[in-house]
Formats: sequence, structure tokens, C-alpha cells
Amino acid sequence: MKTLLPSLLAIAATVPAAETAPKSTLPVRLIDMSLVVMTTAGGSSAKNAELAELQLGGHDPARTGFTFQGAELSLSGAVDPYFTAEAHITASEAHGVELEEGFATTTGLPGGLEAKAGYYLTEFGITNASHAHSWSWLDRPMAAARLLGGEGMRGTGARLDWVAPTSQYLRVGLGVQNPDDATMTSFLGGGHDHGHEEEGEEHAHGLGGLESVEYEPRKARDFLWSTRAVTAFEVSSDATTQVGVSGAFGPNATGPEGRTALYGADVTVRVRTGSGSEGAGDLKAAFEYIGRTAVIAPRSWEEWDGTSPTDAPVGNGTMLEAGDESLRDQGLSAEVTYGVAPRWHIGLRAEWMGGQGDNWHVHELSEEIAEEIEREDLDESPDRSTRTRISPLIAFQPSEFSKLRLQYAYDRAGHLDEPVHSVWLGLEVLLGAHPAHGF
Repeated sequence: MKTLLPSLLAIAATVPAAETAPKSTLPVRLIDMSLVVMTTAGGSSAKNAELAELQLGGHDPARTGFTFQGAELSLSGAVDPYFTAEAHITASEAHGVELEEGFATTTGLPGGLEAKAGYYLTEFGITNASHAHSWSWLDRPMAAARLLGGEGMRGTGARLDWVAPTSQYLRVGLGVQNPDDATMTSFLGGGHDHGHEEEGEEHAHGLGGLESVEYEPRKARDFLWSTRAVTAFEVSSDATTQVGVSGAFGPNATGPEGRTALYGADVTVRVRTGSGSEGAGDLKAAFEYIGRTAVIAPRSWEEWDGTSPTDAPVGNGTMLEAGDESLRDQGLSAEVTYGVAPRWHIGLRAEWMGGQGDNWHVHELSEEIAEEIEREDLDESPDRSTRTRISPLIAFQPSEFSKLRLQYAYDRAGHLDEPVHSVWLGLEVLLGAHPAHGF
């Protein structure tokens, strides 16, 4: 995707100005452009290596000192009377320059239908389809980061949404995408790093600690299929509630018979009192559950080692054929923000993650037999250990184009002996007019 950047910028530079564009039903302004820059400073009681295993988001602050979380260039606008288009290009210390999204959306389909095609974030839950600068907190919720990927699950594909012709808002969508983008860690992207490993070091294990097996999607069931339904309604003249359910299904990287199912539910409540100004008195509460069931594909010893030992050891805890087992992981997050004064907000986020099913561990055994596979307790792995995190927040917005956030986190992880305390101060600035965010 990095190679698309010069082409995208060249296209943007050659778009005619509104006064020279052909006369049509197009808006006068064809393209909106914006640039968001996010920088964080802070520290933690954990070493940087341990912190990288806790801050799983691709743009999370994950080291004592300064973190350049990223700069995002966004282009959006009307293509013609039938399509709009968006492109979001990010640059960060961890990932360099990459295309985060680039897609086209229809504008005139009948019957409440809307289609989207291109490279885009999968519509799943509250967080996955949103960009980092739209979040209230400085880091990605850990359930979304662990189960949906540190940068958000995304890929090339197409999606069809339908808005019901009813007085109460109801939107239902179905999408299909390639399952092997590096961000799809629960599917064929499993085993890719989330951006915090040292240079030259590869995060080689995927689901349950198993190394990834590469294979090409060939049938319809080999692609990622996702669905999301959202409804919204007014509780009162001041309060609005949105309820959503999500699902995603496809192959995983443990082998051709490996399958993963993601499922989620979320509720968001907004209360606008109208008595304050610039956010004073506004309350927002969001609750999200994400679950994952992954069926591990069987593997013979030959698939592990590339050899056929005649007397492979089968000892205590040693497995020469792993598979037909399911790993289950789930996470909950709840966050509340409240406007205590004009441009000042306070917030509190509480998160929990857990799972069932042992991990696998592969290590060298001897010169004759290079590897041994044995079970590993779930809490011995930073990828699946039980975790609890509590994060209070104070935010100040000097204007709609800038934001300062001070955040503390108490993190208790099963693979660490002691709880971790972290404090982050983040600055975010915006140039231009960014596209509107969701509910």
C-alpha cells in the first residue's frame, strides 16, 4: 500500500479547481483535505519491552519518553453524481507511510442501498472503523487491539448497506474482504507484528502461539465475511441511544481447516443537556463486548519440522499433532466522559480480557528432532493473558482544531508479576476540515 502514496498525491494535485471544472450537479468544492498530527509524552513503571506487550494498538504510546503517534492526511469529496471517495494516508514512527483507507461509495442507489468498494476498515463494533484521533482516550481499547488487530482490521473488498424505510433508524450491512491483510491478526494476517517490535525482529507467532501457515483463499468461505446491524432511538429529547451487533467469519492462519468467528455487541448513549456551552454538561457512555472463537487446524509433525522422524517423542505435554481444538477469547470495555466545564472533559474507562484454551509452544528439542510442541498456560502468553485495565482521563480542547489529554492507566496482566502504572500526555492538532465522525 505504501507505493500508492505518490499516485494518490499526484491525483490530488491534478484535480481541477471548482471554477474550471465541467458544469454538472457536483458540489462547488470537490475535495476536502485535512492533516491530523498526534504526539504523546509520558512514562511507565514497565520496561519498554513489557510496555510494547501491553500497548497493543499500532499507534499507542508504548515507550517512556516521546511517541509520535502519527500524522494522517485525509482527502474526501464528490467524484461525480454517482460516487464519493475517501483516502486516508498515515505516517508514524512504527509503520512509516502507509495507506490506511482508500475507497469509493455510491450516492444514488435506490431502496435505501449504499455500496462501498476499495481498501477500508471493517465495520465491526464501535472502535474498529474509527480513526485514532476520534477516540476519547490516547490508546486503542485492548479488546479491539488484541482481537481485531493493533491498527484495526481492514482489507480490500466490497460492502453493501441497507437503511430500512422506518421512523426508527436501522442500518444493516454485509461485506466481503481479502482475509490476508497484515492487520487481520485473527484471520490470515495472524502472526504479523503490531508495530512495536525492535527493528529486524519479527513477531512470528499467531493464534495460540502457533506459527502462521500461508495459503491462498480459493473458495467463497476462504474470504472474510462481516456483518453489522445498528439501530438508534431517542430515549428523551436530550438522550439518544445507539445499539449495534457485529460478526466476522473467515479462515485463520493455523492451516486450511482453521476457522475464526468474531462476534460483538455495543451500546452508546449520548446525553446533551443544552444548558452548557462547548460540551459542558454533555455525557457520553459506551459499552462494548468482543468475543473470538478460533478453531485450530490439525498439523502433522511434517508440517512443523519439514522432516519425518520415525520415532518422534511423545512425552508429558508434548504434542506431535495439534488441532481440532478451539481457543476462546473475549473482552469488555466501558467508558464514560462528562463535560465538567466549557472545553473540559473528564472520563473513566474500565476494561477486562480473558479466555479459555491453552496456547502452544514450539521450541528446539535436539539435533535429531529440531522442534517440540507442548502446551503453554494461557496466562504465560502476552497475546492471550487475562488482563484488567482502568484509565481515568482529563481532556482540554482550546478549540475544535486542538486537543490536550492527560491519561493514567493501571494495568494488571496475567503474564506479569506486578501491576503496571503509566501516565501519558497527548497533543493533537488538526489542519483543515476532517470528514464527520460517526455517532
